[in-house]
Amino acid sequence: MKFTSLIGFVAALLLALTLCLCARASNQTSMEILHSFGDGSVVQDGLIPAKLILGTDGNYYGITCVGGSGTIMQELLRYIPNGDVEIISSMPGGTVFRMTPSGHVSIMHNFGDPTVLNDGGDPWDLIEGKDGNLYGVTYGGGMEDAGVIFQITMASPSQYKILHDFGDGSVPNDGQIPTRIVQGIGGDNNFYVVTWNGGSAGLGTVLTIESTGMKILHSFGDGSVKYDGENPRYCIVGTDGNLYGTTQFGGTTGSGTLFQMTTAGSETILHNFLTGTPAGDGKTPVYLVQDGSVFYGDTLLGGAGGKGALYSYTAGNYSVVHSFGDGTVVNDGNWPDNLAIGADGNIYGFTRYGGATVAADPGRLGFGTLFRISPAGKETILRSLSDGAVANDGRYPQTFVMQTATNTIYGVTMEGGSTTGPYSGLDYGGYGTAYKLPLFGGSMYVLWNKSGQVSLWKIPATGATSSATFGPYSGWTPIALSSDANGNAYILWNSTTGATSVWEVSPSLSVTISQVFGPFSGWVAKSIAVGPDGHVHVLWNQTANNEISIFNITLGQSFVQQVCQHYAGWQANKVATDSNNDTWVLWQSTPVTDTAVLWNITSGGVLNSYVLGPFAGWQPQDLAIGPDNVARVLWVNTKTKQASVYSVPTRGSITSQAFGPYTGWTPADLAVNIDGDSFLMWNNTSNQTSLFDIATAGSFTSSAYGPYSGWQAIALAPGP
Repeated sequence: MKFTSLIGFVAALLLALTLCLCARASNQTSMEILHSFGDGSVVQDGLIPAKLILGTDGNYYGITCVGGSGTIMQELLRYIPNGDVEIISSMPGGTVFRMTPSGHVSIMHNFGDPTVLNDGGDPWDLIEGKDGNLYGVTYGGGMEDAGVIFQITMASPSQYKILHDFGDGSVPNDGQIPTRIVQGIGGDNNFYVVTWNGGSAGLGTVLTIESTGMKILHSFGDGSVKYDGENPRYCIVGTDGNLYGTTQFGGTTGSGTLFQMTTAGSETILHNFLTGTPAGDGKTPVYLVQDGSVFYGDTLLGGAGGKGALYSYTAGNYSVVHSFGDGTVVNDGNWPDNLAIGADGNIYGFTRYGGATVAADPGRLGFGTLFRISPAGKETILRSLSDGAVANDGRYPQTFVMQTATNTIYGVTMEGGSTTGPYSGLDYGGYGTAYKLPLFGGSMYVLWNKSGQVSLWKIPATGATSSATFGPYSGWTPIALSSDANGNAYILWNSTTGATSVWEVSPSLSVTISQVFGPFSGWVAKSIAVGPDGHVHVLWNQTANNEISIFNITLGQSFVQQVCQHYAGWQANKVATDSNNDTWVLWQSTPVTDTAVLWNITSGGVLNSYVLGPFAGWQPQDLAIGPDNVARVLWVNTKTKQASVYSVPTRGSITSQAFGPYTGWTPADLAVNIDGDSFLMWNNTSNQTSLFDIATAGSFTSSAYGPYSGWQAIALAPGP
């Protein structure tokens, strides 16, 4: 199938464009700034946060590279995409802080404390031990300015002590510049530490802290392992109890290695990066995370696009999942780092650079992105940092926590926020932020109607369905459903008077806002969608001549009316939005025939028009946009009641998936959830409903509901 063009029709659409657009922000998913470091709300606040973890007490704990009240001055470095290192400034040695879920920050320790002999500086990693204490490492400070390992209690006031001072002579060849600390699993309570430099060959070490003291498990480059890695950056403890980690250099190509190491120090090289197998392999690996039997990791450089790669490894099989900068995703990031597995099974992470702000940051190629990638390699950009959509947004993300219970990311950024200050070199202003980013889950909302009474169901991917019932309300009928990036549902109601009402319903299924519009003589509301900026879009149709109007609503406040001229023989009946804040409109020919026109109005003011059909015997019925920003159009065969879902990308070929016919069943609605699955709703004459969960590969599972006397399922939307 291919696009066809109706030149006169498209020309008319372009002529109407100036009447039909208004300015919109271009953010993707709603972000809340919890704290701007150095804003004066915390005395001697830390600056440049570098790590954040979730404590067992429900608070978040983190470190800042510099700032605080310490007396030791640390030279702050920034690594930039071409591989060079910048010296930004010399500042106090950093802090350990506690942050409540609402963003209240308190300082637990100032590095460079004059009361602590040879205190560390420039902290880099932090974990919570099995004993409930915090443990971490610093890049600098200590007797030889080679870093320290520290312990700090979570109680208030906190008690701080140094467990090891690198280079103090107590452990020969112990390493320099520790980058990672982890603790064993099961009955193994030992801590394991990776150092970037030092050891017998000067190329880094892995050490263990046991009850009897510290010992070196392995010195990289010492000759015990052929083509050993150099400069280890990261490690985790696998579910089998072994250590798995990466070296940024060394191996057969000098581009780094993926290794396994027993707790006794026996090392095995699992992969040498940039060997040419597979093609488009990454180089300079960093982060690593495990999901069942599969390890996922990322590389700062390499890949088919030259801007890093996400890879998987399992049982000897290594493959590249996604190459950043390869052109498959607009405004893709650069330098991926920090990975986590979501409750939906997707991989979440950030890029330190890149995104939609490249033009605003030419020296470093963009302020960074937050992304989601499916195990099959499909990427969605959740946020481009400092793209203007969030006030006092951060820049250059550092680390984040995936809060799977609430499907929310909590993270920190290196720069940005509401504050500038006396330190030179922070050329874009601000000393970093802590933020909260809610995400969609894998659930679905289903809206049921019974003579003006409604029931809203929330069906999770796993677990029990919850519901709430509203009404009946005399003269009002629910007609459409949508949802936003925070998981709120929006119900569109029409009245016999011609008025329309929009309800916002929270994920807990309580009505938080309701607002009435109209009546407007001759106009009928047809469809509702919610953009990533939180604005509600309601599509209206003029019954006399099929003119349309789209209301861009800040719910509870005002709206902007966008009027478009009518087009003889055409009627618009569906509106949708995508993660770029583009507006999509589905037009049908009238009387309804076998041809449709799909509008894509970009946030930048460009109108794209796609003509679909004609397809004999089929009618367009519904429109949904997936997290990949691909439009899905539901077509129904008027005779057989078969369904066909057309995927219409902004570039490339249209694909279609056909379903049915199923005796007595009729396709009713279409939605797409967070993992890109299409949900197709079917109704039968007995008021039963069936939901098809259609994977991107085309296979599907189905769930049936009802019958419920007098109730009819009328609409779907993605849930929280």
